[in-house]
Amino acid sequence: MKNEHFRVVIISGEGAGPGIIEAHTGAPNVAAVKARLRRERCGGDRWAKAVAHVADSVGEDVETGEPVSWLPVYGRMVMYRAIDEAERRAEKNLIPPDSPDWSLGEGLGEGLTVAHTAAAARLLPAGFDNWGIASRTGWTVAHEAARAGRLPDDFSSWTLRDRLNNLTVAHVAADYGHLPCDFADRHPDILELADDEGRTVRDAIRVHAAGGYVSHCRGVF
Repeated sequence: MKNEHFRVVIISGEGAGPGIIEAHTGAPNVAAVKARLRRERCGGDRWAKAVAHVADSVGEDVETGEPVSWLPVYGRMVMYRAIDEAERRAEKNLIPPDSPDWSLGEGLGEGLTVAHTAAAARLLPAGFDNWGIASRTGWTVAHEAARAGRLPDDFSSWTLRDRLNNLTVAHVAADYGHLPCDFADRHPDILELADDEGRTVRDAIRVHAAGGYVSHCRGVF
């Protein structure tokens, strides 16, 4: 097990019982997990083990490195708890921009992740660049940030599309009046990209303006 960010489940209990399952939310390294296990074991009164999620139903014992089963029901229980915890941490700006915790939620329900929630609430940290994290319908974190008007100045993934309507990130930014003022000069080709209904990014800009909505920019498109 590498000493880096990973998702770990702590399973602990007494006697022959099944124990309780919790996400490890401390420092994301082996040393911190082992320290947590020592505390959980209470000098021998309780038992505890830590399992890291490797892939699908495969896990790994953090202490021994041996492969173990990552039962789907355990994974789901822990993931939902981890999502709640991560969202609370995001509110306090405690998740590093490159943390894998931003993708928590993928594969569950609609597939909206911690990053989607943070983008909608304008809580993504500076340096975040995993814009392609997507829901089941292909709605990316970039789409959500475009709707909220919180894409960084150096953002370049305007052509990411969802799978529901084939909307680009640029379409969404245009719909909500959040395209940069120099967008037409920098990305003239993107203006002509169309969604499944044939609506181009240029069309979205014009409709937004014609509707009398306020845009932060009065650029000519």
